[in-house]
Amino acid sequence: MRKLLAFMVVMALAVTSPAGCAKSGVNQNVPQELVVALGQAEIGNLDPYERGSSSWYLRPLVYETLIHSTVKGVEPVLAESWTVSEDGKTWTFKLRKNARFHDGTLFTADIAKKQIDQSMQNKVSGLGSKRPPLPLTAVETPDANTLVLRLSAPYAPLLSELSGVWMISPNSFDSAGKFIKPVGTGAFIPVSLDRQTAVFKPFKDYWRGKPALDKLTIRCIPDHSSRVMAFEAGEVDIIGADMSGVDAESAKRLERSGKYQVVTKAEAHIEMIGFNIDREPLNNLKIRQAINYAIDRQALVTYLLGGYGFPAKGPIGFDTSIPWTDTGIEGFPFDPGKARQLLAEAGWNAKDGEGYLTKNGRQLKLTLAFCEQRPITKALMEIIQSQLRDVGIKVEIRAHENASYSEVIERKDFNIAYVPHYGKREDDPYPYLGIFFFSKGKYPFMHNEKFDRLYMDQFRQVDQVKRHQMYCQMQQIIMEECPFAFLFHPQKVVVMKKDIRNFDIVYGFDCFQPFWKVKRGEK
Repeated sequence: MRKLLAFMVVMALAVTSPAGCAKSGVNQNVPQELVVALGQAEIGNLDPYERGSSSWYLRPLVYETLIHSTVKGVEPVLAESWTVSEDGKTWTFKLRKNARFHDGTLFTADIAKKQIDQSMQNKVSGLGSKRPPLPLTAVETPDANTLVLRLSAPYAPLLSELSGVWMISPNSFDSAGKFIKPVGTGAFIPVSLDRQTAVFKPFKDYWRGKPALDKLTIRCIPDHSSRVMAFEAGEVDIIGADMSGVDAESAKRLERSGKYQVVTKAEAHIEMIGFNIDREPLNNLKIRQAINYAIDRQALVTYLLGGYGFPAKGPIGFDTSIPWTDTGIEGFPFDPGKARQLLAEAGWNAKDGEGYLTKNGRQLKLTLAFCEQRPITKALMEIIQSQLRDVGIKVEIRAHENASYSEVIERKDFNIAYVPHYGKREDDPYPYLGIFFFSKGKYPFMHNEKFDRLYMDQFRQVDQVKRHQMYCQMQQIIMEECPFAFLFHPQKVVVMKKDIRNFDIVYGFDCFQPFWKVKRGEK
């Protein structure tokens, strides 16, 4: 089995993405220029609300938000400080007085109000798309540097939501409100943009101080092997800074060379497969549990990720490094004997000529749907197929196009499905829980009234200790219902030139945000 896994991994390709940090210090004789590989086919325009992941990666270079919500807590950005009333219904933000847009426009509370109002009207990707609806009743501007949000009820993840509302210059829009040019308060100003390359210069009046980099180039290289080759040829300075990743074999080889920095960090990202509990035979809890026991998660991490990851235990995290994790959840250990026992108890205790389990003359055969979101995905599906074969389950793998895969999940055209981690934020996982586990979510894999009540109640819980207890209860219900097999948490892996300093990991699409403080130069 392990030899088979090793063979599959040779055929697989990648881990995940972003990076860690390095010490400061810069040699002024070194050109302060940086070329970063982006694992996307092309770059869209810089409208921050355009639906397109390449544009999302570039947003934090040009635009900023009031606050930035991270795994470490909420950090001030264009809002210097904030307070909330005891009843949780009134939030008051004090805004920076020295923040300007690239066109010289002073950032004010009126501009912030306009962007929040516009986001509330956006029913696709803005605050107006939230379910349940954000109970925002009024946005007030007592003075140029004070912003007041009034709610009809407490809304616990308000700060998390505000961290996604970008502040844009009024001059970015024409008289009809159409976006015409990218003007933000961010550290970089766009110089040129085409489908393959984006070039930025530093914003000299940036409120944090002029960035050290004189030129930042983002270059699209969608093929992972080509990214590694371009890096080794000196054509790019960083690979893996986005979510496309660096494959384990290349990362280890580059690290052994001693020529580069290779930095890793555990993050909230999780790989998982979901069960169609509305269709036989996976409407039987014992079969879902058996599949969980049949999966060797440590082998997946060792052979598929090259050790760059951690076996999953529950739906959120594996330890306290990931907020809101219920650390009391032990998960499913690898126990094929237990898996076979549960399958037998479910009535699947005879074998056919192929060695697969049968019941009433019917073979235990399941479809496993997936789309190739990352280079490792196909190999992951094949390994799961092999591991389930070992306990008598026949699995037929079905590949789907990325563009149509959400429809496959929505109409539940599968027995088992690879599930992208939609909505799984680092700071607050409530969108992810709502999408997959809330019975009224977009892709509900579970229907549990107690979970639904807890999920809705947590929005109004202003006491964060009590809210964490509610999150723990929700996680325990998920484990009892067993609608998923949570597989592993890949580590973020970045490889960069040795003279790059001060690049921190930032989760998700905001991973280019730290470039404002990056420098070039030997220690």
